[in-house]
Amino acid sequence: AGHLPALAIEHPEQVFIGPDRLGRPYAAQAWAGYTPEAFLTVVHLGGLGEPGERRELGVLIDLRYRNGVLAPGFQDDTFFIRLSVPETGDAEASIFRGALELERVSVAAAPRPDGTELRIEVPWAAFGERTPEPGEAMGFDLVALWRDARDAPVFRAVWSENRNVVQDARMGTLFFA
Repeated sequence: AGHLPALAIEHPEQVFIGPDRLGRPYAAQAWAGYTPEAFLTVVHLGGLGEPGERRELGVLIDLRYRNGVLAPGFQDDTFFIRLSVPETGDAEASIFRGALELERVSVAAAPRPDGTELRIEVPWAAFGERTPEPGEAMGFDLVALWRDARDAPVFRAVWSENRNVVQDARMGTLFFA
């Protein structure tokens, strides 16, 4: 059986801060999938660039698959899960947007020789009553961010190439098969 290609963050047009660092191990690759019970994402983040740098990953989900700027109050069914990976390699999750209970978001981190592998699992029930069916689509994006020891961003890249994805719902698209 063949493997699906990764959702890759490794091209210059995806980088908005620190394009000179793209050649270093800053790239991210992800695989997304689902079961009838949960949405799953596995992400490989490249290694730390400099001592003291911290990696962050944002996982954005729009279950209603809108494609445009959303005014405040119209962001129902949009979720932003932020993961921080300090030098220890452990993953710490927080909810930046959406009414998700953090305890229902399962996050695991495993060190790899060339970085860290993150696994994120969210039960569909945590999103409310909505469970996607085969043939449907949802908005999805990944934001990879590295911060230096002073907490200043040194690298920021987005899978969909949308510079303002945190406020703008024009994300990438995942189709359910």
